[in-house]
Amino acid sequence: MGLARAGPAAAKGPAGKAVRLFMGASYLPGKIGAHYLHLMDEAAPMPFDAPLQLGPFSVRPDGRLALAAPDRPPCFRLQWRGCRVEARLRAKGPDGELGELSLQATVGRVPSTARLGAGAAQGREAVFAALRSLPPALPDGWRTGLNADHSVALFSASRVEMPTTVTSLLTDVTLFLLALRPYLDLLAEAGVEPPVAAGAPGMVKT
Repeated sequence: MGLARAGPAAAKGPAGKAVRLFMGASYLPGKIGAHYLHLMDEAAPMPFDAPLQLGPFSVRPDGRLALAAPDRPPCFRLQWRGCRVEARLRAKGPDGELGELSLQATVGRVPSTARLGAGAAQGREAVFAALRSLPPALPDGWRTGLNADHSVALFSASRVEMPTTVTSLLTDVTLFLLALRPYLDLLAEAGVEPPVAAGAPGMVKT
């Protein structure tokens, strides 16, 4: 399956150029076909002078990504199951051969006494007890955090070989989200309020 070679089955475009037809189909003149042939006449290869700077990254000839400005680490934000998740890639070491991908997920908040009503003290203590017991159950490299507004966060940090690839970064983020799921359920059962995140779950922000 693919493009047919120019030959007896190939059509002729403007200026007598042979046109490769998908799956050996016939060339039928029309608005779409004419526009396609016009683009072929004007098409030119896109120059690629590596390394190419793409936002915060420097793209190498093999497509791998290095940090264009190590003092300004790139940040990637998304929302998943209502959680705000932030991924940040930092350079580690003077030679730039190592990096660190840090991930932070705001997974909920400790309910206020006003929202709990009767039995508020017992309810909040149960939440705090669950948070204190959580760290030993977390994967290696994970830790918990409690912010001033009583929002609860989970953190992860992993080493990244630099330069890296888009596939590698997205794989690490996806694995973090999959590993996060049971802890969201556990915290919800303990009484942690779900996070309040603007936008629809799964929304990606950069």
